Amino acid sequence: MDDAETAKNLSTVEKACRDLVRAGADRRAVIVAVGGGVVGDVADLLRPVCARIALVHVPTTVVAQVDSAIGGKTA
Repeated sequence: MDDAETAKNLSTVEKACRDLVRAGADRRAVIVAVGGGVVGDVADLLRPVCARIALVHVPTTVVAQVDSAIGGKTA
């Protein structure tokens, strides 16, 4: 996915969810979000929308690291 702020939209989440379904992901699957804040935010929304899949954040920017550590805005 594109990591620009404009990627934070329902089309991106829909495409990712479709990709997960095609790959056969179920509740035992794990999403690993490697990237900055945009990637983490999209993954945070994708997780509950698509079968409550487990999520692991691997933040690659300082802002994403802080957001992952003390965020909570998507909880």
